Amino acid sequence: FKIYVDIPQKLQKERFFVRAEERGLGDSAQHIYENANQKAEVHIRPCKECADIILSGYVWINFIFFSYISRIRLNII
Repeated sequence: FKIYVDIPQKLQKERFFVRAEERGLGDSAQHIYENANQKAEVHIRPCKECADIILSGYVWINFIFFSYISRIRLNII
């Protein structure tokens, strides 16, 4: 069972740099972001094509977990 969380790259970049600042990544943040983005283009984004469910990345993560993943887990166990 495959779940893909779809998030616009602009929002993803904004969230990354907020976390990078919180973690004190400093000047290396841009390089880390570019590297991660290149890897995602190859390994993560293509997974959207074969996902069983595509969720919006705009939604608060706890809502996703409690509304969807918990139900899935209960149905499987």
